[in-house]
Amino acid sequence: MLMKKPPLLAVLGVLALAGCSRTPDGVIPDDGTLVTIEIKMTGVVHPANYYYAVIDTDNNPGTGPIPVASRPWGNGYAAGSYTHYVLLHGGVFGVYESVDPSHSISTYLGRPIQAAVTTTSKPNDTIVVQLDTTQLKTVNPGVRALDVNLIATDRVPLDPQDPTPKIVDGLGRGGNDYVTIPVTYTSAYANGVDPDPTHPERAEPDIVPDPNCDILDWKITVMTGQ
Repeated sequence: MLMKKPPLLAVLGVLALAGCSRTPDGVIPDDGTLVTIEIKMTGVVHPANYYYAVIDTDNNPGTGPIPVASRPWGNGYAAGSYTHYVLLHGGVFGVYESVDPSHSISTYLGRPIQAAVTTTSKPNDTIVVQLDTTQLKTVNPGVRALDVNLIATDRVPLDPQDPTPKIVDGLGRGGNDYVTIPVTYTSAYANGVDPDPTHPERAEPDIVPDPNCDILDWKITVMTGQ
């Protein structure tokens, strides 16, 4: 997995999008802001794995989401500060709110306005998700920036005594380098192009033993109506 990096159905060769079309692709919603997240894997998007875009809307760039990589497992996928996440697993996309301190309880908010698994370098290697910021304002209606980490993992253990290791990837060499994305103006941020100049360069590769959990590239685009 490269850089500041950052669940599908049946046969990978015929994996189709599991999205919803409340807003046509590329059309800015009534809220005025459209956020598109693209995650490219070294391997392919595998239906047994878990793929997350974990988002913090508290307007505090000093805190943000990080992956869970070791015991105790907590909720099995993410820790730190966050308010929402998008999950793809088993062919199903969902948008969730998670605000309790332990992040052990999540509230399903619906599907992204658009979501698909697409082809970049090989079939089914890229996840594309589009959100409007209305979906992310359930906790903080005045959100100005999103702290985002992209997480891929092979399992979500819940038993704190579970000794089985898990494979996990996130943004940055250690997976903990979430990025802060302003949503008040149109912009695009990609692997190796950090919108926060105080963060270190995150384009160094690291070793993830499963290519289907290895985030190779990413891009986050913000489109506003202004």
